Amino acid sequence: MATEEELASRPKALVILEVASMAAILLFSVVGNILSCIVMYQNARLRTWHNLLLLNVIIADLLAALICMPFVIAVLLTGRWALGRDSSCTISGYFNALLATVSVTSLAIISVSRYYLIVRFSDYIKIFKCRNVGVMSTAIWVVSAICTFPPVVGWGQYIFLPGGALCFLYFGSSVSYSTVFTVLMLGVPILVMVFCFTKVYLVVRKRRRATTPRETHKLKLIERKEISAAKTLFCVVVMVLLFWTPLVVIYILVSSGVTEIPRQVSLMTTFFALLPCACKPIIYFIMKLQFRRAFLRLVLGRRLYKLFVQVTPSGAGQKLERGNSTKMEETVNRTRNANISEMAPTEN
Repeated sequence: MATEEELASRPKALVILEVASMAAILLFSVVGNILSCIVMYQNARLRTWHNLLLLNVIIADLLAALICMPFVIAVLLTGRWALGRDSSCTISGYFNALLATVSVTSLAIISVSRYYLIVRFSDYIKIFKCRNVGVMSTAIWVVSAICTFPPVVGWGQYIFLPGGALCFLYFGSSVSYSTVFTVLMLGVPILVMVFCFTKVYLVVRKRRRATTPRETHKLKLIERKEISAAKTLFCVVVMVLLFWTPLVVIYILVSSGVTEIPRQVSLMTTFFALLPCACKPIIYFIMKLQFRRAFLRLVLGRRLYKLFVQVTPSGAGQKLERGNSTKMEETVNRTRNANISEMAPTEN
């Protein structure tokens, strides 16, 4: 396990490289997530209660960039934790764990909503109402704040980890709490996401083989847009799991007594854990058409955006797709309101 002496004795070139890399992640995270918030506020189609859970993820990532990353940069720059070893490190570690828990839990709840929307639509319209989604969003923050609080009062411990250049839960401080944290805050949400996406994939594949006009009509009207949203969420989830797994593995190894872990390996796990904060807005831009249009309109301005749409080869297709998307949404809404029970897919 890396020591503070090793952290303080780095070559100047390495210090510059590490600080610049984390500063780049911070910059992209702040800009990307602020733009995401502005886009959701300005775009009426995105400013819906349905996207409230996604806003939870965006806010958690933005707070991680503003609250957590500056401390990592300060440690990489100075080679030490300069704010005091006990209270300040405990507070920083608490917010690190809190925001990570909020992010992964929000992704799990969004996965559940995708599952109900595509697989059990009749139950979806009963469960994921505006008021219920607001309660869910608030509950995610409250429950996460409570579940990550025990180390503050002695059940577990948030300490400075020189190898990772941050304060976080020391898994060796309490085996019982570390088990609870790993299982409830990481294991359960991950299993929920895997179950939901597996079920959605199997159901969609089965329905695509349907030959009756009615089933084909259902797929075109209800599932096309939602499957696209599910693919975007799937990419985000896979990215988070791939980037967070090394961090959890390293901390478990350290807590089990493994000490021969190079500092560069520990530091890379910190970079990997924070990198999704910068990558998620990029995924939204690439895979969500409404986000991409709103991003371009915000950055280019209305006049330049219209000119961009006109001169690009995809402009005509984009207009046609936008018109078809609007018509499809109107048709879906009319059909849902007229005969919800008839349109509801059966559970498989």
